[in-house]
Amino acid sequence: MERFLRHRLAADAMQLRRWDDQAKDPAARPLPIDELLDAALG
Repeated sequence: MERFLRHRLAADAMQLRRWDDQAKDPAARPLPIDELLDAALG
């Protein structure tokens, strides 16, 4: 685990996993497209 956490993309990978897990919730409300693009493109 320590080796993974030291990787320069570890934080991005963990955020992607959180988003993926949240997307599997059938009760979740999706972001409006403009917010989604802002989040994706920074």
